[in-house]
Amino acid sequence: MDMDEAEATAAHELTHACLAHLPLPLWLNEGLAVTMEHAICNYRLHNRHERLPEHTAFWNQATMQGFWSGDAFGQPDEGSSLSYELASWCVQALVRDYDAFAAFANEASFEDAGNSAAITHYGFNLGVLVEQFLGRGTWRPDPSAWPR
Repeated sequence: MDMDEAEATAAHELTHACLAHLPLPLWLNEGLAVTMEHAICNYRLHNRHERLPEHTAFWNQATMQGFWSGDAFGQPDEGSSLSYELASWCVQALVRDYDAFAAFANEASFEDAGNSAAITHYGFNLGVLVEQFLGRGTWRPDPSAWPR
């Protein structure tokens, strides 16, 4: 592991350590960690438009529930890397309103992927957030569809 990779890993994992006291959904936890990793280490995130075809080909109603439940992050397929990337895009979109984001992040729960906190602090469900990247679809978290 070279020094740049070690610094990025440290920034990512230290972000997780700072968030450990919150019951965050995995997408938000990883989205924050990836965003901080890139910000601290001056890494360039992939241009969203470069990777959008891969995202639109992969995500559907079923795979999106894996994103919200956290299951997609541990999959051995492309869904894992796409999950980290989508999580980062979501965080970057939400953090534009820092006050709303801080309140949202402090209230978001893994139980519903943070959906009720998004409605409270942004006035929309998380499906609407994802629509700005993937277009119209059934993207809203549905905890009843998640494996127990």
